[in-house]
Amino acid sequence: MRVIALGFFDGVHKGHKALLQVCKTIAAERNLTPTVLTFSSPPISKQAHLLLTTKDEKTALFTNLGIEELLFLPFDETLKKMHWRGFAALLKEQYAAQHLVIGTDFRFGHKAEGDAAKLAIYCEDENIGLTVLPKVLQDGREISASRIKALLLSGKLEEANALLSAPYFLSGTVQEGNRRGRTIGYRTINILPPKGKLLPPLGVYKTTARIGNTTFAAITNIGTAPTFNVGEVRAETHLLAPVEGDFYGETAVISFLRFIREEKTFASGEELAAQIKKDITAAAE
Repeated sequence: MRVIALGFFDGVHKGHKALLQVCKTIAAERNLTPTVLTFSSPPISKQAHLLLTTKDEKTALFTNLGIEELLFLPFDETLKKMHWRGFAALLKEQYAAQHLVIGTDFRFGHKAEGDAAKLAIYCEDENIGLTVLPKVLQDGREISASRIKALLLSGKLEEANALLSAPYFLSGTVQEGNRRGRTIGYRTINILPPKGKLLPPLGVYKTTARIGNTTFAAITNIGTAPTFNVGEVRAETHLLAPVEGDFYGETAVISFLRFIREEKTFASGEELAAQIKKDITAAAE
């Protein structure tokens, strides 16, 4: 038996966090399983939009916030054409919902005809609990994925982070690079940003890098490494503490804390090394 929080939860921001906290509280009071039911892909109208979090990144955030069970539904033709009452019945009959938690703007069913008012009637008829949370505000404005995306794209990383439940991050498998960093005295771990993920402006950032159970202070360049004509966008992270090993094949989670500078092209590796030294100093200040 479950308490189910419903939504797409892109970014898992502070508004989502409030929803999940209510889900956990009710589950603890009623000895039920706190559960998130979301979608493995966004609604079709949003398919072309870049996302703040991938499916795997959402899973990690939900787990960190104490959600015990995650249900990802495919947003396929069957779901798109399902009547709102059929979707509500699915929650009760297939997913054993005893209580539902939604935001005021949650829509569901064919042509998004289902809303909080209709769900309230259904839940009352079926003896299912329902909690509808009002919008969470910060600085007098609604916290939303679209607001966070706009802040990130305009370079306002710290303002965006203030709205998220955890600092903006990207994760991926550490890949073998061209080993040019070690020739100038600054080794890096390299990951390719996940496809479909929204990235902040190219440049150098103060970051942390979590690999396994260890978190390192770091600086990260998101860009195309123009000094070495790499071409593809990737995240190159220099760990500030000396470490052994290359971490190839391991998962790295890079959290972005502050913008340092724009990406630049340097005339030589020596000039780049001198700039990296300055970047490290800037990150420490």
